Amino acid sequence: MKERLSHRERVLLAMAHQEPDRLPLDLGGTYASSIAVKAYENLKGHLGFEHPTAIMRKWAGIVKPDESVLTYFDIDTRIIMPRSGDGWVEGWREEVLPDGSSKDEWGLVRIKPPDGNYFMTDYPLAGEKTIRDIEEYPWPDPKDRERFKGLREQAAFLRKSTDYALITMFPRPFVSLSQFLRGYTDWFMDLLLNREFIETLMEKILEVCLGIGKRLLEEIGEYVDVIFVHD
Repeated sequence: MKERLSHRERVLLAMAHQEPDRLPLDLGGTYASSIAVKAYENLKGHLGFEHPTAIMRKWAGIVKPDESVLTYFDIDTRIIMPRSGDGWVEGWREEVLPDGSSKDEWGLVRIKPPDGNYFMTDYPLAGEKTIRDIEEYPWPDPKDRERFKGLREQAAFLRKSTDYALITMFPRPFVSLSQFLRGYTDWFMDLLLNREFIETLMEKILEVCLGIGKRLLEEIGEYVDVIFVHD
């Protein structure tokens, strides 16, 4: 083994269940491995950093750590972000409603109290719904080219100019999205009483997300080292 591996080599070796030169470090490579806003502000204050705080997951208040922080801790990974800002959040089109709440292209509406996190206020497929309601629902378009605007350029730049392990994230799979669309009470009842409906709903969500995932890999698959799938 080389005395010091590159960041990418270190991550890939560990993922292959082989011992690297040191433990690989990840901070902000995925939504699940980043840091909340308040903790990040405390960290910046401790380190004496004064850069603006960028948000990678608006609805959960999760930060996209600045490059200065990642370099300081010698983090081995970098994220290839879904599109955000300018009418997009977490890779989904977003509409800000008159009351300040956020509606994404799944039809999910979230609102944020002054001192809290976003929470959902509407479950668009809750109640007495049929399979026809699923068929007629306005689903996100997997072929929407705007969804991946700038992503390939971002991935190519990081691949060619750095040695970090690059991570991208598949769309959220069907379990949590079906819960959000249906509402938790109806969702749990469906598992016992309305199996055909809930299975059809999950299959439709999976179809949409796999379509988006396929387009994602067509754009940046040649550049990334890790694909993160979460639910």
